[in-house]
Amino acid sequence: MLIGHTGTLRLGYKIKDLVDLISTIIDTPGKRNLAIVGIGNLGQALINYIASNQDKIIPVAIFDVNEKKIGSTFHGVTCYSMDMMEEIVKKESITIALLTLPPQFAQSTANRLIEAGVKGIMNFTPTLLNLQGAFLEQYDMITSLEKVAYFSKPKFFVS
Repeated sequence: MLIGHTGTLRLGYKIKDLVDLISTIIDTPGKRNLAIVGIGNLGQALINYIASNQDKIIPVAIFDVNEKKIGSTFHGVTCYSMDMMEEIVKKESITIALLTLPPQFAQSTANRLIEAGVKGIMNFTPTLLNLQGAFLEQYDMITSLEKVAYFSKPKFFVS
């Protein structure tokens, strides 16, 4: 009822209509442009995965400080100097960014991205970010791995 779909008291909901309505609410209309900041091993793995498995979130730019990587392409996406970040974010209408750079640069880079127009950041660094004006998703692989290790201990698997 909160999403504007009603059923009948005895028959319930028309499932297909309900699924279609939920899809229009949740799915992103059109395509969204993505940037990856930091193209080390994790950044390369992410660009390969996203470019191969996504059709609505499109990687359009990569940023790095390594002169050997700047100007190269990764899965068809050009790597730019960090000095060009604001310009490229605006030019390419980038609204989502993934941070896979050294942790000491995460906060200042996130601030620059938001100032340039990014509306969502997924942070893969161990630095907890404090952001205003964008949605933030923190992803801490080590904490997740420790959680899996804890819950996979033999004491949890009683036969």
